[in-house]
Amino acid sequence: MNYQGYQNLIKLSTISSESEIDLNVLEQYSNDLICLVPYQSISIYNDLKGLYKYIYKTYKNIDEMNNLTGDVAYMNETIYLDKEDSSYVKYLIAMRDSVTIDSVSVDKLNNHLMTYNEVKHLYNSNNEKIYELCNLEMPFHQDLMPIYDNPDNVDSYTYLKKKCIEGLKNKFGLSISSKYQQRLKYELDVINKMGFCDYFLIVYDYIKYAKEHNIIVGPGRGSAVGSLVAYCLNITDIDPLKYDLLFERFLNIERISMPDIDVDFEHTKREEMISYCISRYGEKSVAPIITFGTLGSKQVIRDIGRAMDLELHIVDGLCKLLDSRLSLKENLNNDKVKNYLDRYDNLDILYKIASKFEGLKRHTSIHAAGVVMSRYALDDIIPLTRNHSRFYVSGYDMKYLEEIGLLKMDFLAIKYLTIIHNIICLLYTSDAADDRISV
Repeated sequence: MNYQGYQNLIKLSTISSESEIDLNVLEQYSNDLICLVPYQSISIYNDLKGLYKYIYKTYKNIDEMNNLTGDVAYMNETIYLDKEDSSYVKYLIAMRDSVTIDSVSVDKLNNHLMTYNEVKHLYNSNNEKIYELCNLEMPFHQDLMPIYDNPDNVDSYTYLKKKCIEGLKNKFGLSISSKYQQRLKYELDVINKMGFCDYFLIVYDYIKYAKEHNIIVGPGRGSAVGSLVAYCLNITDIDPLKYDLLFERFLNIERISMPDIDVDFEHTKREEMISYCISRYGEKSVAPIITFGTLGSKQVIRDIGRAMDLELHIVDGLCKLLDSRLSLKENLNNDKVKNYLDRYDNLDILYKIASKFEGLKRHTSIHAAGVVMSRYALDDIIPLTRNHSRFYVSGYDMKYLEEIGLLKMDFLAIKYLTIIHNIICLLYTSDAADDRISV
């Protein structure tokens, strides 16, 4: 019904990935939610009735409506947008179950997004009431940055400034040129005004942990190497003034955006780094980011070819003609593709169906680099999922997280750093190495 109800809903979503939801859990997170009980589940209505202020029995046709009494409402599942899309559902089922469409039995579907005119004979006044009760306003660009708990127990700016001055002295000694002092003061002022002191301290902290635990860290990449603050904190190993690198390419007070320091770690140590951040900030305050795999052009052609039981060599011949950089619709501009479709029966049907499915989300996985962090439990803000992962994983992908105000970090797993680490270990343990090697 509102943002508090939304928070309860995402709590339930997180819990559902961990265990079955029972009545006690539903009661704990029932505030500001409306309960709609499907007709086929009406037997549990009495168990749920005491948990919710607003609860309705629902129907999707006249027969179901006539069998219900009390507070009722119309509800029908929408699984595709347009009525004409119903004919495609059997192909999705065949693809999902790895069977041919001849073995798929689908009743006449009526699950498109219906207009009011289509359902007004079924519509109930309670539907209007539900509509009026729902007033969710999503807050964006919230202040959700984790707070770095520094040992001096001072504000983040004071501690950041202290660590930067220490770093500058370690790199250049006590005699520091004025251009470095002025640049450091300028960067610290910008970082403080933009509210990113804790951000730099968080990155400083986990890189410090890595280096103290013999985890090789990359020297820095992207616009972050233009920051003297990052150099002083040993986040990067490049002196930006020596190479005339611009801080403004990294942070610019006239263009408010979250900073983005990509950090390279050894391929085999990425999970250890995530585990450290979880132990530092809380199990539900740090999570890898989910990604959604989609159906690519050649993959969907092959999947539907199997569902239609077409000869494999014919389907493969079509795939070889496709430019994977282009969509299936764009590939139709290629005369070779057009001619091939005309040569074989049902191939044009396959291509039409494949064009409809191309780009549909197929599965979930974990982003290769992205990690999201929050001052609060993430499932107060977004849904989380546990599934088979060691960690909780964000329920939303990265393009939505920064809009909400969540901090996204990039922990990149680099195989070459693992190779370098292994070589160093071999050199240390080699009988042929007369002297210790320092790196």
